[in-house]
Amino acid sequence: MGPRNSGKFHGKHNFKGQMPSKFPLPLAMWDFGHCNPNACSGKRLERLGCIRSLRIGQKNKGVVVTPNGKSPVSPADRVFFDNGGASVVECSWAKIDEIPFSRIGGRCERLLPYLVATNPINYGRPWRLNCAEALAACMYIVGYKDEARLLMENFKWGHAFFDVNEELLDIYADCKDADEIQIKQKQYLEDMEASYREQRNTDQGDIWTQGNLNHKPVVADNDTSSSSSDAESNEEVNAVKEPIQNSEDSQQDANEEEDDDLWRNVVRMKLKT
Repeated sequence: MGPRNSGKFHGKHNFKGQMPSKFPLPLAMWDFGHCNPNACSGKRLERLGCIRSLRIGQKNKGVVVTPNGKSPVSPADRVFFDNGGASVVECSWAKIDEIPFSRIGGRCERLLPYLVATNPINYGRPWRLNCAEALAACMYIVGYKDEARLLMENFKWGHAFFDVNEELLDIYADCKDADEIQIKQKQYLEDMEASYREQRNTDQGDIWTQGNLNHKPVVADNDTSSSSSDAESNEEVNAVKEPIQNSEDSQQDANEEEDDDLWRNVVRMKLKT
């Protein structure tokens, strides 16, 4: 398999059929044009000459980081990476169902293990990595750690990806294969959630974390006076009552937002330690 990390950047690799680029490793993407070109990490890397675009219907011989994968990328995939680099699917998470996965991909289709996004769009959200983060994670796990950091230097927020995820990335990079990564991932998530729950219970027991207890929430009554405070209260009530027909969607959105807040707090705890 060769050394996991040489510690040096090599200007040339023996990747057959790959066009030269400004990045020392061959990277590619299928771009579906869902994202704002000015905010898209994949398009930025393409403008910088670090990544090339693939056509729909064109397969890739390297590691394909895709939601269509069945197992996480692992150091055992180094042989595929050395044969064709890495590629990603550049699309919106909201339109993932529109992607023709049967017409893209390759032999080595892989998921990413648990990692936390630090890009400006999805900061603090687990698994919601953008293209640059996904490629960096893939390179780091298969053994190209220095190249992963080099890629993220193209973004002013890039260092935050390693500030938050380096511990996990090192755990994954030390695993033997995908099965071991899944075991380590499960253990890590269980430990982190237990730690967060314990911290939250501690905070709730501290009166100084509960805000100003002298201010109680105002409960609207049935008074129909035209005061501004009553009008605002009625507007709030109407705002809650109006989308009753979409209560299931609203509950799902609320649950997702609560989950996002939980994991953002986990990220903040990690950065403080």
